[in-house]
Amino acid sequence: MGMKNTLTDRKKDIVGKWVELILGTYESAEFFKTQKDRMANPVGVNVAEGLRKIFDLLLEEAEPASLSEPLDQVIRIRAVQDFSPSQAVSFMFVLKDVIRKELAKEDIAFPEELDAFEARIDQTVLQAFDIYMACRERLFQIRLRELQKGTHILTDGTKCASAWLKNKLSESADNNHKNSLT
Repeated sequence: MGMKNTLTDRKKDIVGKWVELILGTYESAEFFKTQKDRMANPVGVNVAEGLRKIFDLLLEEAEPASLSEPLDQVIRIRAVQDFSPSQAVSFMFVLKDVIRKELAKEDIAFPEELDAFEARIDQTVLQAFDIYMACRERLFQIRLRELQKGTHILTDGTKCASAWLKNKLSESADNNHKNSLT
């Protein structure tokens, strides 16, 4: 039995562990892992669904273009979080570790096949990074338009209670600092 068959047989365990590890990187990890309702938990459901699709496509040795949709499904969520670019795309490297551990459970080795599979994962990381950068660029463009149209006032201006409080606290801290210097 080859590595592809072994990974297919163990798909549920591999993808389950991968999803668990990736959802564990979020602050609300337990909620994301346990809540299965798409409306209540769009982050957890979309990440899990995207990872399953990515794994299936990697097993099928699908064309890189076919990975774009499920990668986008995961990356869009990570692009708006407080992840660095490397953290946002590192979920693909986690798959390598999960697969190696799964194969090591029964001391199964497929060196050539594993190298080829991991090379596909590496190519997918590069593709994920491109998608991440496109998402971040889109966020930047939206923010720029908000500033140009003046709609940033709704969230950044003094009319917004949280922005007003932030400004007042900042002014108070500045005044306290100036007073301590004199």
